[in-house]
Amino acid sequence: MSDTPHAATIARIDRALERIERAAKLQAEANRTLESRHAALRTRIGDAIGAHLAEGEDWYYLRYAGVRPDCQGQGLGGLTIRAGLAEATAAGKPALLETATEGNVGIYLRLGFAVHEEWDVPAKSGPHFWSMSRPV
Repeated sequence: MSDTPHAATIARIDRALERIERAAKLQAEANRTLESRHAALRTRIGDAIGAHLAEGEDWYYLRYAGVRPDCQGQGLGGLTIRAGLAEATAAGKPALLETATEGNVGIYLRLGFAVHEEWDVPAKSGPHFWSMSRPV
């Protein structure tokens, strides 16, 4: 192959492809490591939330009412929470939620929730949460 006119170009392309393959393998390994770390943090957050839920009480837990950043500011989050509150009210049950976003606390207060606990996820740089409830 070294005697062909394009041998040097082919060799450079082969080396570049090898570097790309090595980089792809490294990236895949980094993604697996990151996903493993995120899974562990999600488990710690889930366990921490579970520890702050009232046991033995009959309530509606409003979970994961997020809105994509490009759709925020249009009332969609409030609409979602109000839909959950309507179901809780129809069932005659109080509602409970948590937020790790300080800016959402005011939204939930305006919807009739009260902060009944603030706490931090027991993990390195774990998020701060506000547990909030709304009576029937």
